[in-house]
Amino acid sequence: PVLKYVAMHDALTTQRCSLALWTDADAVILNWDIEASFTYPGAATSSASSKPPYAMYVADKAPRGMPPEINDTDVDWCSSHSPCTSFNTFRSCFNSGVFLLNDSPAALDYLYRVVNGAASNISRSHDCSTFHTNPYGADMCSESKKDKDQCISGCVWKQEKRDDDDEMPAGVMCVAPDVRPRRQQVLKDFVDDVPGYIHADTFVVNVGGGPNRAPKDKLLEKLFVAYPHLASADARPSSVARAV
Repeated sequence: PVLKYVAMHDALTTQRCSLALWTDADAVILNWDIEASFTYPGAATSSASSKPPYAMYVADKAPRGMPPEINDTDVDWCSSHSPCTSFNTFRSCFNSGVFLLNDSPAALDYLYRVVNGAASNISRSHDCSTFHTNPYGADMCSESKKDKDQCISGCVWKQEKRDDDDEMPAGVMCVAPDVRPRRQQVLKDFVDDVPGYIHADTFVVNVGGGPNRAPKDKLLEKLFVAYPHLASADARPSSVARAV
């Protein structure tokens, strides 16, 4: 469940990268003119800490782990509830489909705690539920999600000692879902106007799909039709986001 964190550790140690950008296998980098760095318009970090950033994540529009009977396509609760300054909101809304880490001791310690947390079943020995942090009963750590990386990451941060339980973890940057250019957007269902839904300047698009959703391959087709440069063999990015 946390294999991505093992891969990130390898990039930052064995491969000696100073920065490593993770994108899920179903993610598409749409805007190649955005560099992988901790400089991003509207990105926020904990105001209670002077520690430099070691991680950057993105908050979704809707809480993660929504009950299946709720269609979250039009839910925009996270945007209006301080997803990057309230830890309770952030823990309910952050998406680990795209994130950035550096090679600092803080980042490596975080990676160790996540992998160790998975091995020790941290989400089953601690109260990591996000059920009460949003009005939808969305739970990042429901029984079916307790072993998922987002649950474990949030649980690891929750165990940190802070003066205020709602204070963001030191060193963790967050990009809100309504910031432009969008750091990340999710395409889960068919939409008539893809460019009207997925902005052309968005950095990364995660293609959802799956059970009770549109098939991923069909969603990818619509995305590639809307943005032909994605399928062009002659496309040459002017600035590639990558591990460096």
